[in-house]
Amino acid sequence: ADINGYYTDHHHDDRYYTRNQTDSALAGKANAADVYTKGQIDDRTTVRSISMPAQSLNENPDVGVITPHFSGLEWTNSFAEGAALALHRPADWTGTNQVILKVLYRRSTTASGDLRFFVRPRDHNAGDAFADAAAINSATSSIVGTDYREFVFVIPPGELAKDWWEITLQRDSALPGAYPDPVWVTSVELSYVAADVPLP
Repeated sequence: ADINGYYTDHHHDDRYYTRNQTDSALAGKANAADVYTKGQIDDRTTVRSISMPAQSLNENPDVGVITPHFSGLEWTNSFAEGAALALHRPADWTGTNQVILKVLYRRSTTASGDLRFFVRPRDHNAGDAFADAAAINSATSSIVGTDYREFVFVIPPGELAKDWWEITLQRDSALPGAYPDPVWVTSVELSYVAADVPLP
């Protein structure tokens, strides 16, 4: 039936926005010329790294698990002590990208056995109480020999959201078939994605 110009089987919404309503809704949109491509955004970010010798890490000399060595730090097969990389959160870090920690090391002997380290990434602000953190394991290395090798740790951004970072490195001596002898840790590198100059 047709009643006042409407059909009973007509299901469209016959209400329309006015021109002023439409103009107001579109006023907040980005113009085509103001939209940046992924490539343009990527060009405004860069990976930066902070490298330091292993002896710059904080460790407790009274424990005896980690001791200074001409190669850096000599690490016995024990998790009873860790060495911590402590620094302020980089001002140019995006805050949303993962942080990569690399550890350069070599075995002190050609004995066989598996080798693995783990890190505990902690973040805090001034006034925070100390809190423990869950461990992030490296891959397990079974390579025999005294050549230089790397352990790589991928730290999620949510673990490092606060102003100060303390990333503690420990050796996993509970690993079955663990390499029994000392490891020489030479250097560490922390890399992160930095926000570059703002887009124009």
